[in-house]
Amino acid sequence: MRIPSNSSPEKKSQLKATENNQKSKGGVEAAPFMDNRPEAIAQLKLQALANNSHRNQQIAQLQASLSNSNGQDPIQLARQEYKTVAKKPPGFNKNNWPAALSNGGGDADSSISQKVNETLKDMGWGGKVKLMSAHMIPNRLGGKGNNSNVRPWPDTFEKGIWETEMESKFNDELDKINDGEELQYKVITNDLEDAEATKVLTDADYKVGDPNFDTHKNRLKKIPKDVEGVIGGKSIGVYDQTWPIK
Repeated sequence: MRIPSNSSPEKKSQLKATENNQKSKGGVEAAPFMDNRPEAIAQLKLQALANNSHRNQQIAQLQASLSNSNGQDPIQLARQEYKTVAKKPPGFNKNNWPAALSNGGGDADSSISQKVNETLKDMGWGGKVKLMSAHMIPNRLGGKGNNSNVRPWPDTFEKGIWETEMESKFNDELDKINDGEELQYKVITNDLEDAEATKVLTDADYKVGDPNFDTHKNRLKKIPKDVEGVIGGKSIGVYDQTWPIK
């Protein structure tokens, strides 16, 4: 028995249209359709913004995950900048540090250095050096006293080299400008990478996976390996006396 064929022009046209549609779905012969209408372009831009927002949310979630869920100290980035601009007040005297050049300053959180000192003591360095909670942006320039602006480093460095080379020189440069003019104060810290902090601990016979290993590692990463001072856009030097373990 022969199966009758549909040979009418109308049917052939329908079959051809179906075939072309199937090829289009298969992505073989169909050319991509570009919708250039203004409303379509606007929709694409909104979708791109939504995608970026989603990515930003993922980044924020990743950053949040870097903080230990048990309330341990947050992990620091490998390089950080702290900067502000001070306006020279009337009657400024470089030999007499003013109480404040801007509002918003606060006393340093002593618990930041206290925790790191506990780690150094556990490593056997407790009697060799003492760290203090140091403002990166000074209190008198509006520097906060919390974790966003305070880093632990040796008190001998703070009261010695840093006082002489950075803070006193900033006073000198501020003294040179006119009242009301501004001068930038910037600090750049070079911090331990995660692998570097791990090596410091394993060299001290700590074992990866020990109960307090990550706690000690994150605390060590708070101590700058070195620090650069920048006044008015000019570097005054890089100092590695911030790192206590030699």
